[in-house]
Amino acid sequence: MKTAVTVKQEIESLKESLKTVKGTSTEVYTRIVGYYRPVSNWNAGKKEEYADRVEFNTQRAVESVETAQAADAVLEETCVPAPEVDAVQFVVNDKGNIKNYKLFYSDNCPGCPPVKHVLKQVNMSGEEINAGTREGFEEAIRFNITGTPTVLFFNAAGELVTKAHTPAQIERLMVA
Repeated sequence: MKTAVTVKQEIESLKESLKTVKGTSTEVYTRIVGYYRPVSNWNAGKKEEYADRVEFNTQRAVESVETAQAADAVLEETCVPAPEVDAVQFVVNDKGNIKNYKLFYSDNCPGCPPVKHVLKQVNMSGEEINAGTREGFEEAIRFNITGTPTVLFFNAAGELVTKAHTPAQIERLMVA
């Protein structure tokens, strides 16, 4: 049977031997401008670009989709219907009451379905703009939208009053 001292000596010996382990260099081939070449033959700019690449992780992508679907299911189960009122009034600042909105969304945005759900409960005219389309992207640029979901709220004069990105932010704007 080994003693603690013997085990510690073996561990130290193995640690020292690991410091001298040398492998062989591996030739890495990857795609560049349509064809495969060894990375060692690339120019400095392409090597830097290769170092900046991020591998697509399919497991993480699947988990992200599953998380978004689970969030949608929880939202559907836990949402309390808005009370029946003639209209919900939004009062935010000195520019006046909010009269309509523009929602900028994208098809693969996990935060967009909950925002759409909250906006459907509000009795207010609005427009949904898919920022993933050419026209939607141009409209997003016009309003300096940098991410989805983004909801712009306008007063009766068409002036931008405020914007929101989450269901909680939208709900804070509601005043009965």
